[in-house]
Amino acid sequence: MVLPCAASTPGRSQPMQLVLLACLAVFVHRSVAHGNLRHGSTTSVALEASGESSSEDAARMSKEKEAELALVKTLVGISEPRMAQGINSPFGAVLPPFAGALVHNALQPAISDAGYVMWERELHQELEGMEKNNRLWNAQAIADWREGKAVARLVPDVEFYWDFPGHRVEYLHSLVTLLQTKLDIHRKSGPPAFLVYLLGDSSLDNKHWLYPNDWSKPDFFLNKNKLDLTNTAFTAPACNRYEQVLSQPARSVQDVCYWLNRRAADHGAQLLETEPTSVFLHTPHLYFVNAAVEASTLAMCHSTLLPQDQVVADRVTPDDVLVVSVGHNDMAFYRTRDVEHVLKHGTTDDKVARMAVELFHDVYKRNLEAYLNKVLDGKRCKLLVVCMLYNLDENDNQDDDWSLLNGVEPMYAKIGFRKNPELKRRFKVALHAVFEALISKVQVANEDKVVPLELSRALDGTDTTMYELRNEPSVLGGKAMSSLIFDTIMENL
Repeated sequence: MVLPCAASTPGRSQPMQLVLLACLAVFVHRSVAHGNLRHGSTTSVALEASGESSSEDAARMSKEKEAELALVKTLVGISEPRMAQGINSPFGAVLPPFAGALVHNALQPAISDAGYVMWERELHQELEGMEKNNRLWNAQAIADWREGKAVARLVPDVEFYWDFPGHRVEYLHSLVTLLQTKLDIHRKSGPPAFLVYLLGDSSLDNKHWLYPNDWSKPDFFLNKNKLDLTNTAFTAPACNRYEQVLSQPARSVQDVCYWLNRRAADHGAQLLETEPTSVFLHTPHLYFVNAAVEASTLAMCHSTLLPQDQVVADRVTPDDVLVVSVGHNDMAFYRTRDVEHVLKHGTTDDKVARMAVELFHDVYKRNLEAYLNKVLDGKRCKLLVVCMLYNLDENDNQDDDWSLLNGVEPMYAKIGFRKNPELKRRFKVALHAVFEALISKVQVANEDKVVPLELSRALDGTDTTMYELRNEPSVLGGKAMSSLIFDTIMENL
């Protein structure tokens, strides 16, 4: 759902100290530069957030930011080459958020309005950069496919799981082509088989949040050789024909898509062992492909679909199933003030529900329908499952210091989530209301079978082990979600 400003695994006290040391150094640097050390003023943050500075102020702040960035790199131990590599990495720049509003947030319990504006602006720049890179990297693969030049080949497992925003288009096309071949064989000699595409954000594309990141070595994300697919904490042998499509030793990250394929493979094997052959031959078999893109938004698809969405648009057939979970980042990244308004002024559940539906009608009805119509473009699919976001982790005690540098922590601070059970309860009410009034009423041209699905039925917010950094499905969370999604598809085919 969010950018990896700092990531995942708990208990990293040494790297956390390094980052906080860097944050403190930046704070002191700013305070001395503006003569504010004595009072701890946030004048520089407010000035930078206002966007109303003179050209001299802008030039000065640019130089100061460069100096701050150099200071952070020195303290955390990132060299110039690594930093240059990071700027061109799948998720954009690595460190600018440390030198901006998140630094300010890490040094005080509640983010100021000016600090929040600055965080929001930097986040939007990160999103724009990631979207631009995603489109740039995949442009040639899209062109090759449309010109008939794409060649299906075994997909290298590490590279397949490496990119932060989804999977590369060239790998998706190879994967779909090879799976289609297996699927055609399956249909001739076995039960009916269907390809299922996952579309949306990190509620489905959660792979990167499962990696055991070691921030004492800040280039972890920058070196593919450090993605250890033999680590059984978050990987497993590929299954459901992926073992024949991925390069050897053919291992998968245990993301949502893996668990869906695991469930499909186990379901087929169990039927073969326990049921008459006639039952096995008449029970659908599913193959899942993850075309979702971490940190993506409906806003990104307003004019043109993302490359991964385009793969599905180009290849979807009337025998395929689509599972879509999207729009949640539009709410989190661009509509935080609306969320805050609903939760703080919705004094009754009816009021929360009414306000949420009114404020998010454009996201979860108009924009969502427009996106789905772009993907299908008048075509039909076998089944369309449209998901509402799961409930977020309610636990305030998990990794409190580390989560200060999580990409959405300023949002939590802004809307007052922390230590406020009532606001968390209201947020659940709001999500459910949006599901009932908007998601459940989604309509798509020429599509009769649209099934709404509330992911909170699997992740209700009460079990911390189901989450990474409160927002993302963990290995266990992905497994729980996969059971719900799989059963929903099987019940509606």
